[in-house]
Amino acid sequence: MRSQYWCLLANFGAEEGRPVNLDQPIYHRLAQLWSLLFQPSIRWITPIPVATLSDIFTDTNDPLANVACCPSAMAWLSTSSSHQSIARLGLPSVNPGPAIVRSCHDKAFVLNKTRSRDPLAHCSRLFDPHQLRDVDALVETLKDTINDWPAWAQVDWTIKPRFGSSGRGRIPGIGLDVDTQLIRRNLPRLIEQGGFILQPFCRERTDLSVQLDIPANPSLPVRLIGSLRPIVTTSGSYQGHLGVTHEGMASSVHSLDTPLREQAIAWAQIARDLGFFGPCGVDAFVYEHHGQSHLHICEFNARWTVGHVVHGIVRRLAGKLDFPADGFEFRLDERLDGIDRRSILLTSSSEEAAATIKPWSG
Repeated sequence: MRSQYWCLLANFGAEEGRPVNLDQPIYHRLAQLWSLLFQPSIRWITPIPVATLSDIFTDTNDPLANVACCPSAMAWLSTSSSHQSIARLGLPSVNPGPAIVRSCHDKAFVLNKTRSRDPLAHCSRLFDPHQLRDVDALVETLKDTINDWPAWAQVDWTIKPRFGSSGRGRIPGIGLDVDTQLIRRNLPRLIEQGGFILQPFCRERTDLSVQLDIPANPSLPVRLIGSLRPIVTTSGSYQGHLGVTHEGMASSVHSLDTPLREQAIAWAQIARDLGFFGPCGVDAFVYEHHGQSHLHICEFNARWTVGHVVHGIVRRLAGKLDFPADGFEFRLDERLDGIDRRSILLTSSSEEAAATIKPWSG
């Protein structure tokens, strides 16, 4: 009898048209941590250099991904390219079809349905690739759009690709001054990434995320994995996650965590009705407007997310965490000289950097 195994394709960043270079240590660590969710054995479609994993994980199993009854293949993000790579192996794919993934992964998927409840979304405007062919006309449209915004929205704004990850590829702007040359240089990339969204940019905000799983069996309900508080730079680049565990589930412990979870489940159900299934997530942030807190849904991630990996790590460490109130801080790329004795070293593929989990007071 042939042994069971998962064949994994770590095509991180594939939504941008150019998957990231897996030779970078940070992506070695993410790939190795992702592989912890799959049992009992792993093979890589694209070779991943071996990293050292903590012995604390060797005797554990994870219910989220341990569902294969025969050799099966899984990509981080389902794309036409990933389907071709998997087909060449002659293995069954457990990914949803790339067309439905692309329609749900487009940032327009959530924006089109949130305008009435969200002042920031109400000011946002979608641009399709065909609108980006004439740079002079585009710049005039951008100026007119920003000029029509209320004063609070004009102060700080951003252009973000409709298909992008970790804040990469954003173009910042201030006031009515639109840099034509900067726009011109970035148009080929923005066209390749499906166009863009123009919207006000909130520097003072709290980022949140929810992780879910949609079973392929339609009789089973959408599964809430948990919620987290992403650690990001001002530009939106991902650095890590914060969370607090309670009864085996991690949460962001934010006052708007419950309504965000409810909205995330609703978005997952909409995606399911369109034919999507599998791991997915919703990214959002909370901002203040006229003295009130507003929840802005940024995107529906129709793929695995780092948040799913973090939840998997936390599940494995259940009962082993010795953190205040079970609060934790996960860092994907951290200098080893900054790791204190309370940190748990998750991976280390070099002497200079590592992934860690350590206490967070919440």
